[in-house]
Amino acid sequence: MKYDISVLIPGIRTMKWPFILNSLAQSCTRYSYEVVFVGPYDPPKEILNEKVKFMKTYRCPSSALQLGAQSCEGELICHLVDDSKFVPHAVDKAVDLYKRTCGYKDVVNLRYTEDVNHSGKSLPPEFWTVRHHKLLRLRGIPKHYKTSLQFLINASYFLELGGLDCSYEYINFNVLDLMFRIQHDGGVLQDSPTEVALCDYLKERIGDHGPIHDAYFHDLALFQKKYSKRNALRDNPVRIDINNWKYHPEIWNRRFKEKLFTSYEEMMQSFNASKATQELCPSH
Repeated sequence: MKYDISVLIPGIRTMKWPFILNSLAQSCTRYSYEVVFVGPYDPPKEILNEKVKFMKTYRCPSSALQLGAQSCEGELICHLVDDSKFVPHAVDKAVDLYKRTCGYKDVVNLRYTEDVNHSGKSLPPEFWTVRHHKLLRLRGIPKHYKTSLQFLINASYFLELGGLDCSYEYINFNVLDLMFRIQHDGGVLQDSPTEVALCDYLKERIGDHGPIHDAYFHDLALFQKKYSKRNALRDNPVRIDINNWKYHPEIWNRRFKEKLFTSYEEMMQSFNASKATQELCPSH
């Protein structure tokens, strides 16, 4: 492999990407890495170099991640989100843990916080377990399983498993599905020694979050349909088609129903204009 780590970030908030890269440089100081951004909007040209790639797509977030994963040149894939602030030396410590304790099928759960302006508090250890979450108390999910939404995984194993099921539009329930498939396959999840990222937070349909909020309910229904069955993991394949993203729309209709915006700023101008019109002409 060309790098120790491929940091894989599907996203739309291109104005935040220079900040992400700066904080990542302070978080990963002892391992070689590349960054693979995937999304619909071209990044600032000055951030692109041999270590920072960009792949353009208007597909849904899960398909974007899947597309980006197949171009990663690192031994490990580190998945994070584009409203993150990396904690100094935290990626180093997570990789140290992986190198020291993990086998081919094992994963490090990259712990994070989440709240407005990166102000979230540390989450308790039980947060990263199935039994802590009411939504996950389904017949098909073993109660002793652990969870992860941002992760460090062997790139070859990710590809072997087929990565994410892109029937789920956003990167959430399909990551949980992946983690359950991994544990069913004999893999072990370990929590990172520290929080790796401090994430920002938007509630419901505020700002650019509307399509993600709406996709949540679609994805939840798929997840519940699968895991409400007692033998969900036994009766469904652990390994899926790595190219399953190709079987889903090239344009994510929830975000790009009206237009293929060329920049984040153009998208938000359209959103704000539409919102103002709705406020002036409320429906009855």
